[in-house]
Amino acid sequence: VKTDLVSCITTFFKWLEATGRRTTGNPVNSFLHRQQKPQRLPRPLSNEEKKLAWELLYERGDARLRLALAIGEESGMRIGEISRIRLSDLDTQGHRIFVRLPNKKNRERYAWFGPKTAKYLTEWLAERDSACGHDHLFYNYGHRKTPFTTNSLGAAFSRVLCKTYEGNVRNETGFGKWSTHRLRHTMATNLVAGGADA
Repeated sequence: VKTDLVSCITTFFKWLEATGRRTTGNPVNSFLHRQQKPQRLPRPLSNEEKKLAWELLYERGDARLRLALAIGEESGMRIGEISRIRLSDLDTQGHRIFVRLPNKKNRERYAWFGPKTAKYLTEWLAERDSACGHDHLFYNYGHRKTPFTTNSLGAAFSRVLCKTYEGNVRNETGFGKWSTHRLRHTMATNLVAGGADA
């Protein structure tokens, strides 16, 4: 029945086009028959790429970015989820982070972390200004200390990890392009390699 209805609607809009009553195309094609996005293979960071990222973060990065990288690597959280972490979301005893809404799956969950994240969390909390005026874990440097957004965290990573930033050569060494989402692929690949169910 559903297929017959779609077919009737398609035929109706074809008639409108053929008789000149509609010139903007068939909405059935754009809304009901959307093309599927190509399925890309996971792109985990190689050991050499991970090593380079950490070297660069020690050479020209800071405690915030080291913690954000560790969270991405160990927990597989998306960059938007990382940028929205609040202090109250941290469970240091249970080694987990509450992932709040909104997120891609629109579902609250916990993300687990290991000793690397615990180490850099201690480092950043010792430096973080408790009088910054909010409870976001991460913030931009400067006198206002505004919380990170997805874009500002991505920009901070790119300034430190990439050779160029906004079209200008910034560093002699680094990545051509940085994608924090590849840390999620890396975490998942490591889990599968360790015997976890895909």
